[in-house]
Amino acid sequence: MMGKSSSESQVPTVEQAIDQAIALEHEAETIYRRWQEAFADYPPIASLWEEYADEERHHAQLLASIRQRLPAGQREQPAGSDLCEALRTAHAILKRQSRKPETVGEALEVAVTIENSEINSVLELVVEHFAPDLAGEMIHAQLREHVARLETRLQSLDSSTRNLKAVW
Repeated sequence: MMGKSSSESQVPTVEQAIDQAIALEHEAETIYRRWQEAFADYPPIASLWEEYADEERHHAQLLASIRQRLPAGQREQPAGSDLCEALRTAHAILKRQSRKPETVGEALEVAVTIENSEINSVLELVVEHFAPDLAGEMIHAQLREHVARLETRLQSLDSSTRNLKAVW
């Protein structure tokens, strides 16, 4: 009989969903750390990837602190469909974008795609649903600024910097 497997049809708990969100942030951090190493011959570019990796680690820590302070009863409740869908989409995007970019320009384009994806939506949903005291303009402004810095960097690249090669 064809049908959904139990893992596909089972809705994760809030705690499991937040754990998945933490894993996504760590996955993005890992991508940026690999790029930091690949562009180590270009210190300003390597520094950019280190900065973004550190920010992704901070996002994971924020999510972990939210999970930790949730009452046990709330952690065991089913996660909302909006969060589940954002997690599925973010995971798929990260999986597609985890390739090794050949140039600085390509890496920045991939990073803009990652940061404009559902990854930030997942973080926002968790904060809004489970830590409303942290929600509001502060978190939204931080995430917009996080993306805007990449977009500005990408737009400001001259052709020689855009074409600097990664060392894999």
